[in-house]
Amino acid sequence: MRKILPIGKTILLLLLLAACTGNNDGLRQKATTRSISAEEVIAKADAAFENLDSLSVNLEIIQYIEDVGAGTKQKLSSVINMDLLTSPAAFHQTANMTNHETGLSQTSEAYYTTEEMFINDGTETRWKKVPDEQAALAVAASMKMNPAAELHKADGLQDILSMESTSREYIVTLKAAGNQHMDELKKIIMASMPSEFQLNTELLEKLNIKNFNYELAVNRKSFFPERFNAKAEIELSIAGNSVTMKQEMEGSYSNFNNIMGISVPDSVRMLAGD
Repeated sequence: MRKILPIGKTILLLLLLAACTGNNDGLRQKATTRSISAEEVIAKADAAFENLDSLSVNLEIIQYIEDVGAGTKQKLSSVINMDLLTSPAAFHQTANMTNHETGLSQTSEAYYTTEEMFINDGTETRWKKVPDEQAALAVAASMKMNPAAELHKADGLQDILSMESTSREYIVTLKAAGNQHMDELKKIIMASMPSEFQLNTELLEKLNIKNFNYELAVNRKSFFPERFNAKAEIELSIAGNSVTMKQEMEGSYSNFNNIMGISVPDSVRMLAGD
């Protein structure tokens, strides 16, 4: 399991864009020319998210990974729960990853504040204090939770965007397959990644997006994101080896502006020997 985790995490970074689907509070209706457009909904959702002080994010992810060179296939499932403050930046995250081929599970927990970051990877009771450089990368990734941001910046995707609405939500859908809008999708995905990956032109060239289905649902009144669902099939060549991953990701956003503070418990510092 540990051997495959770096590859799985690398590809997972490529797909941490949000999308929405699930049960709705009414029948979906196609947006009409008299209603707000998909582009306008994305712009308003982007702006609304940037004004949030805090929120909770819950993700459920299933990955099917095939390593052609190693001749292995794996199914990984992950559950990630995060409470997040935007200013000053802070988060508390719990995560569980299960390898369904081996039956092994790995649980981790992390706290981050502007002063320090601690993590427990589940392999021992002792917590570890994370070096400042690694902590900076972690918080930068946690701040990229805005599901509308990169779509708002992207050009050339208007013809594959569609929108429906219910009494509660606007639901924006993006569907792409084959070489359709490959360059635009790569730009969106790379922009959502940490800076060291964005500068990796070789990674961008080796990335092949076979299918990408994405729905984003936002509240009609607040324009805050509510739920997401994304399905993608990606092929990535790493050191001459081809790795294919099919991923399904869904989750929800809640507790908007209701988290008053996040701090590192004294017990965590004691177990870390801090």
